[in-house]
Amino acid sequence: TEQEQWTFPKGDLEAGESPAEAAEREVREEAGVESRVLAPAGDLEFAHKGRHLRVRYFLLELTNRVGDGDGRQVTWRSIDDALEALTFDGTRRLLRALRQRIEAHAQLRAARR
Repeated sequence: TEQEQWTFPKGDLEAGESPAEAAEREVREEAGVESRVLAPAGDLEFAHKGRHLRVRYFLLELTNRVGDGDGRQVTWRSIDDALEALTFDGTRRLLRALRQRIEAHAQLRAARR
């Protein structure tokens, strides 16, 4: 079931909203965190409930925890744990492709502290 899947937040664009703004809104609504877009992460296309969908993903940086989200269980994982937990092959491929950028950003932030 969808409740048992572990996926990245995503959703439809609202009127007048850019894909990056939608990514920040969806993360706030689904995971209860404020974030800022660091960079585009890639697009995935797939069929879901008879619809052809294209999802544009972004690499986001958490800026503030603002609530509980939409009631889904929110978990924070290492990259290795996330690769194992992700339900779909496409998102695993996307995360593998981003791994170096994520790790480099984390090292840069740690060096600034």
